Amino acid sequence: MTLETTARRSPDPLDTILFQSPVVEIGAFRVGPGHPRFEDSGPIQRHILVFPRTFVRIAHEGGEGFLAGPDLVTYYNRGQVYRRASVRGLPDRCEWFAFGSQVLTEALERWDAAAAGRPSAPFPFAHGPGDSISYARQRRVVELLASGKRPDAAEVEEESIEVLARQLAAAYRSRGRLPSPRPPAAVRLERDLAENAKAMLSESLERPRPLADLASGLGVSVFRLCRVFRRRTGTTLHGFRNRLRLTASLERLEDHRGDLTRVALDLGYCSHSHISAAFRREFGSTPSAFRASLAAPALRAARHRSR
Repeated sequence: MTLETTARRSPDPLDTILFQSPVVEIGAFRVGPGHPRFEDSGPIQRHILVFPRTFVRIAHEGGEGFLAGPDLVTYYNRGQVYRRASVRGLPDRCEWFAFGSQVLTEALERWDAAAAGRPSAPFPFAHGPGDSISYARQRRVVELLASGKRPDAAEVEEESIEVLARQLAAAYRSRGRLPSPRPPAAVRLERDLAENAKAMLSESLERPRPLADLASGLGVSVFRLCRVFRRRTGTTLHGFRNRLRLTASLERLEDHRGDLTRVALDLGYCSHSHISAAFRREFGSTPSAFRASLAAPALRAARHRSR
């Protein structure tokens, strides 16, 4: 798996690539109204969803113009030619998500059975309503990547897939479309898939397992695995694995085995501070405080015996 953990320039100088994997590529696009390519920055190089940060007028070739802004998501098929016009002299600032072809096709087929038959133009619309939860999620992912911190690839991929699914749902529902129903047999298969995924995640806590490898081992696509697991368990694969690691850390802290840095490294965390932050989010206290709370009764008993 290719993973970029540090922002870098793409072949297009207007783009900064924040993340790359077989599942999703994420980038930031910036161009000011004085730039020679502001009005026409050339055809789109990928099938992408775009989250605008500023208002800008967009007109796809052959289509009506519209006002793009944080209230909607714009969709571009590869090769799309378009024009841009500034609003009040503002630059165009946005982030984009480009998904692997299998992920994108499967996400679209939930709403549009004909999507697989048009690989060169999977998106049938130029824009759709924004989903506030998705907007917040993609901002969180982008800020994490832009911060220079080392992200967990599975977490970035799962969040991106959830953003894609929610945004497509908003776009199609705004056009009066309903998702394809799932037959009872499919529901049973989903239950088994979620249970098998749990078992596989429990096999190795100390090393991350790429989503593509996990999905391949279960005989399903990455998109199906992520969506089914969240639907059946209410959490992500990354969140479930993290919970397993943290519950395992409780036992090690109870047994007083090694210092916290060693516990962190043994369970696949990169540092003392990494496990401490995750531990606090999960249990409401730090590992040190938890260990101290375990020691306190023993100390009181020892003092009582010495009297």
